[in-house]
Amino acid sequence: MVRRKKVTASVLAALMAVGSFAGTVSADPCPRNEQGYPDLGGETITIWFNMTSNNAQATSDMGEYHVIKDIEEKFNCKFEFIHPPVGQAKDNFTIMMADSTLPDMIFCGGIDSYYPGGVEMAYADGVLYDYTDYIGEEYTPNFYNLIKDDEFLKKAVTDDEGRIIRLGAKICGSEEADLTFTGPLIRKDYLEATGMDVPTTIDQWTALFQAMKDNGVEYPLAVHASGGNDLGPLFTTNMFSSAYGVAANDYYIKDDGTVAFGPYEDSYKDYLTLLNQWYEAGYINPDFTTQTENDIMSLDSSDRVGTAMTHLYTYGTTYYVTTESEDESKALIAAPAPVLNEGDTQAALRSSSRGLGDYKYITADCKNVEACIALINSADPYGKTAVDTVELFEKEYGMAAMAVNLERLSVEDVQRILKKILYEFPLVRVEFYIPKWTETLEPEHPVKKALLEKAGEILSKVTHIRDLKEESLFKTEAPCISGIRMEGVILARGAVKIRMEVDDTYYYAMLSGLAGVELKGEYQLISMIRELAEKKKAYEKVEAAIQSVESTGYGVILPEQSEITLDEPTVIHQGSKYGVKIRAMSPSIHLIRADIETEIAPIVGSEAQAEDLIAYIRENSKSEEGIWNTNIFGKSVEQLVGDGIRTRLAVIGEESQKKLQDTMRRIVNESKGRLICIII
Repeated sequence: MVRRKKVTASVLAALMAVGSFAGTVSADPCPRNEQGYPDLGGETITIWFNMTSNNAQATSDMGEYHVIKDIEEKFNCKFEFIHPPVGQAKDNFTIMMADSTLPDMIFCGGIDSYYPGGVEMAYADGVLYDYTDYIGEEYTPNFYNLIKDDEFLKKAVTDDEGRIIRLGAKICGSEEADLTFTGPLIRKDYLEATGMDVPTTIDQWTALFQAMKDNGVEYPLAVHASGGNDLGPLFTTNMFSSAYGVAANDYYIKDDGTVAFGPYEDSYKDYLTLLNQWYEAGYINPDFTTQTENDIMSLDSSDRVGTAMTHLYTYGTTYYVTTESEDESKALIAAPAPVLNEGDTQAALRSSSRGLGDYKYITADCKNVEACIALINSADPYGKTAVDTVELFEKEYGMAAMAVNLERLSVEDVQRILKKILYEFPLVRVEFYIPKWTETLEPEHPVKKALLEKAGEILSKVTHIRDLKEESLFKTEAPCISGIRMEGVILARGAVKIRMEVDDTYYYAMLSGLAGVELKGEYQLISMIRELAEKKKAYEKVEAAIQSVESTGYGVILPEQSEITLDEPTVIHQGSKYGVKIRAMSPSIHLIRADIETEIAPIVGSEAQAEDLIAYIRENSKSEEGIWNTNIFGKSVEQLVGDGIRTRLAVIGEESQKKLQDTMRRIVNESKGRLICIII
């Protein structure tokens, strides 16, 4: 490792990854051009920049980004980026450190991740400038004003030696926006239905849950598992435990300055008792130990949850997209951490969202520190420079872009960012859900055809999640489609679920066609099902006999147990032995197939006329209606044949039927399988 001379130098400003350079410094050693930008005099600034894989897929040189070129033009400078090969950053950094000359600046965690001993040792070895003496109103007004009255940031940007080492770092959160991103989100419509306000005490939360339960909400409070914590956010956010003055699963500083562990405190038992009461009352979803945040959001979208404990990101990427953006009445309202009793002071036990990242350093070999100090991060994301940069990026790449002030990042900013990002996901899979019964229809059926055409229309118009915001996609002129809605977005797979509903009248029309009976609604359908069930039960008794008749010409319907009658048992004597006889009697129905022969023999006159009648019959048999509707002397062939069959059957009169029945009885009960039949 080359040891370098310690040099006190000027300051590095916040240079964000792809161009948050745009901005101004109130007191700058560099002159300004006519546009008001610092004029860096054509200086070339070299930067070691470890590109992410996403960067590397788009370019091999960050300097090719038009945003960077635009900044070069405005600031009258030139950037030369040194990019290590993807996956070889550590080796490349080590080789660079052994070189005789370092670049002007090092970005993207090079010093923190790869320098032996970290940033402190890099300062000790003279690799980096110590710019502490230059932090102030004159050279770094934005950074100085940001940290001077903020004890948290003062500690965060200062090392153990008292040096300022985090100039140029990305700062997330602020005193105004120091909020946790996980907490209770209440369904707006369910809250309004109770007539209550957003609860601020434990008793008010309990009353709200009970009111939701009374109104039919399945789970007034839905939580999910989180690693080893079975109750997830109930033990990681201190949302409700803070009302009892304890951390649910962590160490904390008490009011007297001593350190305590929440589960060891006496009031922790009161907190667990509260959770047990809520669970026993049915307020909490019983499967919380196996359910994820996405599961909770799915339950919420299905109108089964009153209050969800979830992360803002999960809410934004799931529930907001699928439900809230489509129906504002189902919006989720954030609730504050409650106190135990009215007038209590809220315990400071919520987790902080503030932090630093994306560290950037000026090296001891920097050629022009005055030029580096002019690259200050924008303090006005809605100013003309930032707006112009965003517009340039969107125009050049056709991608969504937005400017935000990372030093004053608010919950609203995070929501806007999440919404912007999630709509930029590529759409690779669209899952259509249609009524099951439509899958049985032929492709040319009007209903099936309308569904396929609408699905094709949607597929032809969407390539990204953002395309699904177009309202016309979910409208159709097809009368059979009663509704189209988006049910869920799976960003991990770039998939979306779309459900298409069909009007019930078409369902019953389909059933009517199958059943041969007109069905207009559920009442008729259920009545018909009940009737068919009874007929099916009756048919099952005779089914085997009918099949036997069709195959052999003879079948018997066997009696059921309820049809068999038993006489009283009697003693019988046979030789020297005795026994018991029980006589049973049951009806049996015998089915016999007998082919009936009949003929049609109309007398018409001459032979020629008979031949003409034959020709007439043959000609009509070729028609669509067939021979059965051929008219002969005022009657169809079907009617004439039917008359002949009925005449034959009428021969078996009532007396003959009784004799036949008696004969069958004697054959079954008295014969030994032989039968002689004499017909007179």
